[in-house]
Amino acid sequence: MRRLLVVAMLGLFAAPAARAADRLLWGDLQPGPFRVGFRVDRQADASRAERPRTTLEGMPAKGSPLRTIEITMWYPARPSSAQPIRFGDYMTYADDIVSDRAEDRAAPADLETRRKNATHGFATFAIFNETPESSWSPILDSKMLAVLDAAPASGRFPVILHAPGANGTSVLVATTCEYLASHGYVILSVPSRGQDALNDRTSGGAFFESQARDLEYALAYATRLEFADASRAGIFAWSRGGAAAVLLAMRDSRVSAVVGYDASAIETKREADRLHESPFYDPDRLTVPILEIRAGNSGTAPPLFDSLRFAPRYWINASGMHHLDFSVAAMIHAALGLQNQYIKLSPGKTRAAYAAINVATQRFFDAFVKSKGKFSADGLPPSDVFSNGTLEAALPPPSPALLLERIYATKGIESARSIIEATRRTSPQWRPFPEFVLDTVGSRMVELRRNEEAIQVLELNTNLYPDSTRVWGSLGLVQEKLGYKDLAVESFRKALTIDPKNEVATTGLARVQKRE
Repeated sequence: MRRLLVVAMLGLFAAPAARAADRLLWGDLQPGPFRVGFRVDRQADASRAERPRTTLEGMPAKGSPLRTIEITMWYPARPSSAQPIRFGDYMTYADDIVSDRAEDRAAPADLETRRKNATHGFATFAIFNETPESSWSPILDSKMLAVLDAAPASGRFPVILHAPGANGTSVLVATTCEYLASHGYVILSVPSRGQDALNDRTSGGAFFESQARDLEYALAYATRLEFADASRAGIFAWSRGGAAAVLLAMRDSRVSAVVGYDASAIETKREADRLHESPFYDPDRLTVPILEIRAGNSGTAPPLFDSLRFAPRYWINASGMHHLDFSVAAMIHAALGLQNQYIKLSPGKTRAAYAAINVATQRFFDAFVKSKGKFSADGLPPSDVFSNGTLEAALPPPSPALLLERIYATKGIESARSIIEATRRTSPQWRPFPEFVLDTVGSRMVELRRNEEAIQVLELNTNLYPDSTRVWGSLGLVQEKLGYKDLAVESFRKALTIDPKNEVATTGLARVQKRE
């Protein structure tokens, strides 16, 4: 099920050009060379149900039971004479900010009601209930950069996934998404919701895994976009979205960089410890560069970094910044001139610091997703706000064979198998390793006398590479060694069907048949 949210009613809420404020929510930030387009697409993940098909009374439930995935997208666009949208329009078009309930998403309210409800909720969250909604007019009228449903620019661009915090949405980082898109990235954001309609927990292993799978779906979706190159991907995450970002980077080889904005799972020991609740948590599998930009001025590295032995780790301390300052709320505070026990920086410093965070994020992705040289966080203004640190990888990344063998040794065969199969459900063409890797692991299992597991490893390899004569020959050799003659004959014959000249299969088949 798929329904593109065609939002042709932009003019319904448009203000005259003279009324529209300048880009207040961009502050000191300057856009890149590309124009920016914006879309919202509602998808349904057929591999997951988020609510029962029947009511407690046994009656058919209204609406689809499938998990709804609302993908908010920014992308490099062709020049257009169309007017860019205003910040208030994001309240209308991003369905994800209106309700967490499946029934509301199945039958959305009229545009004006959606806009009003979303604006009220966002204002309450972003400005601590201190400012009446009447003062929001300049914010809602502020021009943004994106043009609704603009034609994509020519070429294929790397993909950056956004993982929001608990119950968070793309609107909170709209400026950052526009900025990255203007520098040649396709940004895909999926709202943060609970495990399903009956369980709205926003922490713990089930929630982390649920959000990680939403992000996996978005990355698989990107493979269908002609202008997106999903083989080059990064993730940026705010607050509790950091857990899903870290878990996805541990199991998807397309992810080549992770950025955390005061990310709880990276920044606090309590949340970092909860990552262990996920069956897919393995810090040795995270080998890509990771950057944490954190509020405050801690003299030590973020807690999670101690366990990431194979990843280059960077962090930036932002003294005087609040947790919300990593979102567009920072620019709202600056525009309204707010200062209190939470908002400590002056409006001018807030604008400069917010711009610096976005520039650092772009530099990081340019270095590690686009492979454009080294990353440096030096010289970020204001100098009295930012300080930074670096931890190089303590060890070189382990080979894929050793990694998989470690998973088998510590968590068992089903854990390793489930990691591979979970990813291939959303990306059927994805293969975690070259075919020789599982051959190596299977041989090692035989040496360790873990014979049944060795066969399961090699059988998994035949599922990944069914047209490889080498894979079938290797399976036949192990089956022969363990006395499974009939199975060995079947495997050798399969190898010879693919390549009649395969010497391993030819001699193996002759050897087994001679013994019969």
